[in-house]
Amino acid sequence: MPYPLQVTDERSPLVSMLDPDKAYVQSAAVHELFDQGLMNQFRTEYSATLSADVRAEVKQRIDAVCEELEEDARQGYPVRPVHALTRGHARVFLRRLPSWVPDPDVGVDPNGDLTLEWYTGRDHVLSISLAPSGEVVYAYANGRRRESGCDDVKAGIPGNLMELLRSFE
Repeated sequence: MPYPLQVTDERSPLVSMLDPDKAYVQSAAVHELFDQGLMNQFRTEYSATLSADVRAEVKQRIDAVCEELEEDARQGYPVRPVHALTRGHARVFLRRLPSWVPDPDVGVDPNGDLTLEWYTGRDHVLSISLAPSGEVVYAYANGRRRESGCDDVKAGIPGNLMELLRSFE
């Protein structure tokens, strides 16, 4: 018998697990049992409660940028709108970001890929570009340290990106 609850990107009573090897959801009630100490033997270091509106402001900025590009394209301007798959990958990426990571700035590359960027100074920057394929291209600078690369975010946020994001805590 299928479960009648539909989980949406916008609001959910469910809690995602951050460990990609243990990808499942739990109800918020399970976490209440954890807090009461009734299920300590099942507690793991991987579980984290995520709010129902994960990074709602960033999602609104993504929607606004995408709608503006679509309007420009309808008016005949030579712009490439953001693909629906790219928007989906961005939403999943944002959901997977730990809460300690600050909200990124949002932009769009000329090729229609979404960009998420973090800045904490003139020379401390992480810029990632999300493609419809789920591929992420990133560039990082912090003082003399420079790093760039390409990875796939469909299975989760790669460890090297998590390490770079830690510098923005």
